[in-house]
Amino acid sequence: MIKKAAFTILFSILIIGNGWAQKSTSETTSPKIKWITFKEAIELNKKGNKRKIITDVFTSWCGWCKRMDASTFAEKEIVEYITKHFWAVKLDAEMSDTLVIDGVTYVNQHPNANRSTHDLALKLLQNQMSYPSYAFLNEENQMITIVPGYYNGESFMLFLRYVAENIYLSKPFAQFKAENTPIIKQ
Repeated sequence: MIKKAAFTILFSILIIGNGWAQKSTSETTSPKIKWITFKEAIELNKKGNKRKIITDVFTSWCGWCKRMDASTFAEKEIVEYITKHFWAVKLDAEMSDTLVIDGVTYVNQHPNANRSTHDLALKLLQNQMSYPSYAFLNEENQMITIVPGYYNGESFMLFLRYVAENIYLSKPFAQFKAENTPIIKQ
């Protein structure tokens, strides 16, 4: 009888504990950026689903790239803003895939070599290889700007707004940043 009661109590604890664990895990799941390929983003714009494109150019060995994914690209406000205004593209700068975009073939010239850069990454970053870097394109798939480096969410939001709200058409980024940087009061 004691064994049966102990078993029932232990079983109940496991069931209840498991239910709480599942609930807390699902409650903490936050929205994520839906990354697509560069080719998919280009095709979506051609089909009339026009948005600007943000391309996160990264490498597998880049620590700052991983930090950007884990922090900035995981922030709710950043995820929501990118999802609303951009086609979000991840591009491994050292991939070995062959891509054909608008009749142009892009390859990694030396796919088996250490840290060999793909032609598309070279084109997007205009041969200024720095990781992570973000290439912003307009709705017609034309280059707007390149932003290299790691940024926290607040700083990166400035770049996102600068591009998404077409502010780049009327003022330099330095001016926009100066007008929109929070003033710290002492």
